[in-house]
Amino acid sequence: MGLSELARFGFADLSSTTAKLDQLVKLVGDSGRSALADLAVCADPDQALNALLFLAESNSAKVKAILKKSDSSRRLCLLLGASSALGDFLKRRPECLNYFDKAIAALPTQALATEFFRSRVVPLLVSGFNSPDVWSALRIAYRESLLQIAIYDLSMVDVKAGLPSVAASLADIAGAALEVAIEIARVELSSNADHGVFTAEEIQSTEFAVIAMGKCGARELNYISDVDVIYVAGSKSAELANERAVEIATKLATRMMRAIDATAAEPMLWQVDPNLRPEGKSGALVRTLESHLAYYERWAQSWEFQALLKARPLAGSSELGEAYVNALAPKVWSSASRENFVESVQKMRERVTDYIPASEVDAQIKLGPGGLRDVEFTVQLLQLVHGRTDPTVRHRDTISAINALATAGYVGRSEAAAFAESYRFLRLLEHRIQLS
Repeated sequence: MGLSELARFGFADLSSTTAKLDQLVKLVGDSGRSALADLAVCADPDQALNALLFLAESNSAKVKAILKKSDSSRRLCLLLGASSALGDFLKRRPECLNYFDKAIAALPTQALATEFFRSRVVPLLVSGFNSPDVWSALRIAYRESLLQIAIYDLSMVDVKAGLPSVAASLADIAGAALEVAIEIARVELSSNADHGVFTAEEIQSTEFAVIAMGKCGARELNYISDVDVIYVAGSKSAELANERAVEIATKLATRMMRAIDATAAEPMLWQVDPNLRPEGKSGALVRTLESHLAYYERWAQSWEFQALLKARPLAGSSELGEAYVNALAPKVWSSASRENFVESVQKMRERVTDYIPASEVDAQIKLGPGGLRDVEFTVQLLQLVHGRTDPTVRHRDTISAINALATAGYVGRSEAAAFAESYRFLRLLEHRIQLS
């Protein structure tokens, strides 16, 4: 095949592509040639070919079987061309190539992902277990779910229409990972009772809830994104004081976060970010519900109520998580009546924009003018203003909120449709950039 033809297929490294294709054919036979059509529709044909060749060199029989079937060949090539990170995961875990054999029929939910993660982790939680091994097992299981989501996503015909379900599933598997990470933390803490500081009964009596904020709270999570959270603690026993429960829950929170991002054989997943909590980094990591309420009653700024629009129970005690959201909801929806509320929200948005380097303003799809944050800030401001008296606009996710605002007549239908379309397009760009 001539260089000009390879260039038309999308390859950039023309000098070595022919040799690589020949080597692929040697390893997997004629199915290597037929894969060229699938490589040509990849986001990055060179990246896909390099990864495919690596996989074929270590597992030629499995790669040959995948490439023999047009559907599975297309799925594998699309994935390898779109994501170097997931390609690296397949190199570490070649058994996961089995996921390309059949189309992914449905996206993983939080309940199903939690059950799957537990099946990999719980057998390792035996006496004297090694925490890094358990963390790795959790992270591998998470990435298997992530791989399924990416295959499903890249195989869709109408990717913008399917984007909300993909983002929701990404949030769901993040929630499942934190749910199982809490279980790991409880076993770790109970196994040594933190060197005698806590009793097993005290740990068992401690309620701990993780509240999702931001994109995870709205089930709009990206492929690569910090998971913003707030922690709440309480006591289930009259014998356990709330102060003691907070101390134990703080240990659970730090151990939970280590399961996600501490050093282990399998790389970290993402950053668990608790800095939206009261007083930010300078505030207590964990508080009781009463302490949270006291803070928002007396000290919270307008932007903090705006952030709570997305708050959702994510992991740990569902009862405590629901109590947190329900108790704070009236404060959120009355916050727009605060003096200079609109002006303070607008100034917060302006401060974010001011930090963007001038050379990047026009290219910033997230923070720049007309970008994702502009859409989200505008929608949230309208929600807070009208949501005081109209419960129909009280939605966590942006698209549902836009539709509700249009239905209620607060935004013109044509403007809302254009707003939603632009938002989906920008989110799709963000997903594809992060997936790479």
